Amino acid sequence: MKVVLFAGGRGMRMRDGAADVPKPLSVLAGRPLMWHVMSWYAAHGHTDFVVCVGYRGDDVVRVMREQAEPAWSVTFVDTGLDTPIGQRLYAVRGLLQDEPMFLANYADLLSDAPLGDMVSTFAASDATAALLVVRPQASFHLVELTPDDTVKRVGPVTDAALWQNGGFFVMRPGIFDVIGEGEDMVDQPFARLVASGRLIAYKWAGFWVPLDTQKDRQQLQDLLDRGQRPWEVLPHRAVAQAV
Repeated sequence: MKVVLFAGGRGMRMRDGAADVPKPLSVLAGRPLMWHVMSWYAAHGHTDFVVCVGYRGDDVVRVMREQAEPAWSVTFVDTGLDTPIGQRLYAVRGLLQDEPMFLANYADLLSDAPLGDMVSTFAASDATAALLVVRPQASFHLVELTPDDTVKRVGPVTDAALWQNGGFFVMRPGIFDVIGEGEDMVDQPFARLVASGRLIAYKWAGFWVPLDTQKDRQQLQDLLDRGQRPWEVLPHRAVAQAV
């Protein structure tokens, strides 16, 4: 199954020290972040990648050609500098139209979600797209009020019955029928799928970390310092979850 990786954004909230590098090339444990993402997919049996590049695309292509494993097939497509995600996906539709299903990811997220189960759940449905949803990662507190504005409850957002887009997707080519010109992927296209009951969610309350900020980087580094890499898939798990 093909895997589309969106690696064209500017990543303004994330800088690798003093260097201005694309987030997917931020180094984690001696490897670019995108290498870890691709290794996670490969461990689940998916090694055919379509990488949508834009900002510093030449650097992404150069580095990842050096870092890609021999067993991986990697196709790089220049999808523009400030192109919305929906348009980046639409730009590579010719590589995906003949696929019954395909995977997609923002290329700067790490998780231990059971991809095989997510794919199986989606395959058993008639949905056009599925997205991983995770608990909010913010540290602020939500305040619940009564009708007269008395505070009824104060609690961390992570305790609320809320889920956020986790950035891992499984899709069918029908997604291209709902992406309009100039549109992003999640806003209008997903709204159309919601209206027609063709978007499903896969809930995951386990490990999930985006590399958006230096705080995120420190969280991942703290795990590495403790000898933990929860995003890595052990061989026996990879076999069990491969699709």
